[in-house]
Amino acid sequence: RANGYTLEQGSTARQVAAGPSSADPTRTTVAYVDEAAGNIEIPEKLLNTGSLGGLLTFRSQDLDQTRNTLGQLALAFADAFNAQHTKGYDADGNKGKDFFSIGSPVVYS
Repeated sequence: RANGYTLEQGSTARQVAAGPSSADPTRTTVAYVDEAAGNIEIPEKLLNTGSLGGLLTFRSQDLDQTRNTLGQLALAFADAFNAQHTKGYDADGNKGKDFFSIGSPVVYS
């Protein structure tokens, strides 16, 4: 059972689908397919067993943290590189400019 929905019972199996999360459209989530109500998202905390549960746990506990750390490292590197790059001059004597363009952070609810 997931989110109160029986996914498998005896020889009957219900369909699930992968789709964008309503909270963060860049993140894929699992939904229960209900012909009458449409796709109903299943909270990840309820999908904590089996292969799918293992993958979702890995994503939320390990992969997300690693991606965040890597992003922070890239930002620190770009910032330090830009700081050094702006101290120099090019072959024509023009003052150096930022080498990397750093976009604004995006926060999803």
